[in-house]
Amino acid sequence: MNIRETFLTSKLGRRFFFLFVSCALIPIVLLALVTFVQVKEQINKQSERKLQESTKSTGLLIYERLTLLDNELKNLCYLLKNNKIQKDINSKNIFFKFNSLIYFDLDDTKKLLYTSKQISLDKIERQSLLPESLKTQIHPLVYKNKNYKIFMSRYIRENNSNKGFLTGSINTEYLWKGDSSDILPPETEISVVNPDKKLIISSIQDSDKLLKQAPHNFQNDKERSFQWSDGGEEYIATYWPIFMESRFTSQPWIVILSKPQSKMISPILGFQNNFILVFLLSILSVTLLSMFNIRRILIPLEK
Repeated sequence: MNIRETFLTSKLGRRFFFLFVSCALIPIVLLALVTFVQVKEQINKQSERKLQESTKSTGLLIYERLTLLDNELKNLCYLLKNNKIQKDINSKNIFFKFNSLIYFDLDDTKKLLYTSKQISLDKIERQSLLPESLKTQIHPLVYKNKNYKIFMSRYIRENNSNKGFLTGSINTEYLWKGDSSDILPPETEISVVNPDKKLIISSIQDSDKLLKQAPHNFQNDKERSFQWSDGGEEYIATYWPIFMESRFTSQPWIVILSKPQSKMISPILGFQNNFILVFLLSILSVTLLSMFNIRRILIPLEK
């Protein structure tokens, strides 16, 4: 009998072969399964944690830019008292920050100080813009096709009396795009809502599906994450609230970043493909080494 070619046909050869293979493969398979599950879960958590950190960073940047707009509005209010407003508007770079600036005096007389787009404010809108406190007031107003315009208003006070108030229509792109670059992480979409789930800002064309699948109460959700679908794509979303009351008269803003699930799991798919390749190579190596060592044992036994 030629053992080099027919060792697996003998009962002893098969026993040796299955003994080698089982002793090596069972620990490898168990270790591979445990490692794969744990690493996959860890990568998934890291991706969600990174998205959550990006959401918080984006919220802080939006709040910072609202603060800069507030400082700009305060400066313009001061200049209005000294009748230097028009000269300052022509010299300052505020064209990307505000779509328009309107001054209302106590007689409801409207004076358009600056505009980059034609706007129309009726009496109802004017009343809704009236500040109710000494803080700067931020108020989103819904327009046609569910589009929102965000106004920032501030009283102009002189000798402890109201001289009027200044209102600016904020360019929302300045809040999440900035002067030159997008502050959003790659392949993510931003939406900003109030606690009543009314949309304030969104880079998503159809945000109704997101709003319908968002949590009913953002305050009670400890995870601050949820999943939603637009029918053709699954999204992972995380959110972070902006506390506005410390500086502004406004409801809290909820910043939501959404990322396609296919992009979230792309690191997992890369790890999975590499892991399967290494696993198959390990099994092949164990099998070949087992056959080689069995031959070395059975040859002297046959002799």
